Amino acid sequence: MGSANELLLWSLIEKSEEDLGKALEKGANVNLLSPTGSSPLHVAALRDSAWLIDILLKYEARVDQKDNSGFTPLMVAALNGKTDAARVLLSNGADPNIKRPSNGQTALHLAMDSRSRMVVRALVDADADINAQANDRKFTPLHLAAVLNAGELAHVLLEDPQCDVTILDSNGRTAAMVATDNGNHRLGEDLRVYAMTKSKADKELLSAVMELDEEAARKALAGGANANLCLHAAAMKGSVSLIKILLDHRIDVNQIDSLGFTPLMVAALNGNTDAVTELMANGANLNLRGRDGETALHLAMKSANLRVVNELLKKGADINAQTKSDKFTPLHFAAYFNIQHIRRVLEMHTKCNTEIVDWKSRTAAKLAEERRRQLGMLPESADGNMTKPVEVSENVYKVTSSPRGRVIVLNYENFGEKDYRSGAIWDTKKLGNLFTKMDYQVETHHNLKYQKTKEILNFFRSSDKMAQVDCAVVCVLSHGVSQDTFITSDNIDMTVDEIYSYFTDDQCPYLKGKPKLFLFNYCRGCYIEPGCALNKSQVNDDLATQGTKENSPSRETLKDYISIYATMEGIKALRNMWKGTYFAEAVKRTFNQYADVLDVVRLAEELKNYLKNIGGTTISVDDKTTKKFYLNLPRKN
Repeated sequence: MGSANELLLWSLIEKSEEDLGKALEKGANVNLLSPTGSSPLHVAALRDSAWLIDILLKYEARVDQKDNSGFTPLMVAALNGKTDAARVLLSNGADPNIKRPSNGQTALHLAMDSRSRMVVRALVDADADINAQANDRKFTPLHLAAVLNAGELAHVLLEDPQCDVTILDSNGRTAAMVATDNGNHRLGEDLRVYAMTKSKADKELLSAVMELDEEAARKALAGGANANLCLHAAAMKGSVSLIKILLDHRIDVNQIDSLGFTPLMVAALNGNTDAVTELMANGANLNLRGRDGETALHLAMKSANLRVVNELLKKGADINAQTKSDKFTPLHFAAYFNIQHIRRVLEMHTKCNTEIVDWKSRTAAKLAEERRRQLGMLPESADGNMTKPVEVSENVYKVTSSPRGRVIVLNYENFGEKDYRSGAIWDTKKLGNLFTKMDYQVETHHNLKYQKTKEILNFFRSSDKMAQVDCAVVCVLSHGVSQDTFITSDNIDMTVDEIYSYFTDDQCPYLKGKPKLFLFNYCRGCYIEPGCALNKSQVNDDLATQGTKENSPSRETLKDYISIYATMEGIKALRNMWKGTYFAEAVKRTFNQYADVLDVVRLAEELKNYLKNIGGTTISVDDKTTKKFYLNLPRKN
């Protein structure tokens, strides 16, 4: 019997239908427990194998068997984001409301950690108790979503009419209060808005705005929804059409949210130019102040969007307004963030007072000088340029061609039945615009299958155009499987080594001796980095749930390259369902500000600092360059 049980366990590990059949024919025990109390059904749930689960259940496996930690197979599936396993277990009678003895958490609580919208949806559809409270902190699933800043999951819960946003935890806090206490202000604001919804129509309106569904928004408003609830959300989404629909209902365009922001401030902060213009055209006061005295113009500095800045200045924004704490003007912000193109626009404005000092008695120019020293950058001349431009030398790669280099962006969003990487489309736009602005030739590709990816990489590396440029950039955005493996849209593993193989000296002689930059944006493990993503909303991860294939065969070593990964080994990469990945946003911001003055190694350090400040992940850098690699060296006249 031991051999039959061993064969059973082996079949589960290998997902072998043939071995499973043999094991069952020999009388294997489908309820056999491991030393930790795990049953074959627990293993099948972790493997996310619906057909394995079906077979085990037909042989009378106990669907709600608990292991030594109190986990049922459904809990295992929920905790690990195994959608297929969760669905088949639920369809076969698994109880979604069983509680773990140790803490009283249900499968729905555990699903918050997986960040899988599909698993949460499956549990809610199966009548899981959406308001169940755990034993210790009395957290509901919504409270946990608030802690984890899992906005997309929170909205799945909120769409259920049974969801009670007023339930208090052991400290007397609603989920909205928990979100704010954890620095997740935008999600906290969303939850407060949901708490204010007084009718079904209100909830329908809020959902419609979040989904950018104009028809549904009009229907909800016709049904009596309160239009005042959603103007901030529409401004954040940048939807002019929804803003118009809401303003047609005579609402207050200058209403204040819990952070002290008006809709105009929210639009400026998010760099939504058309929304800014529409709100001002409808009477938005562009000089109202937030809690720290910040105006929409201050907040526009953080978006680094020149069009927003110009629109605000054109309409009379106070260019010299100072914040309460740091006494920063918008010019101080531009200096601090090293947004040179916006800084010059502000300094040239007739009303700009460049002599205003902050709380440390620094003018914006002095602050800029301090920041440049902190970043190891060269001093400025009177016209704001570096006094000693970096030139090509034996220690600096030549990157002066026009175009400077060629860029390929491989973005994988659709994976059949796997979760859609919502928001990832914005990454290609951000990276494409970034490198185009820097005089790079950019091509983007979406949802390529494995073989097509190989074909495209071959065309890219062998093109005659590669001989005419001084460097190349390869960007990969996908679900990750392991530290060096991601998946293509047909769910086939592809390794970093496979990508590298196209750009070795023998395979790509056009790039021999030239620098190459690789940006890899995918999960490199299943762990969430402590402290990250706790002040952002709508966070997803880019982790795939399948195993890896064997490493590619050995080949010539790639030279003269630097790779920047979105995370450290073993850590999840994070993505905002509305705005794309944190990594792409950070690359856009830091490269825009510093690529003309910092080499790529120092750019990576600044990228790391930026991500740290916004609660993102810690990047990993693999540097095999032999000289300093500047992405945008000045050309000689």
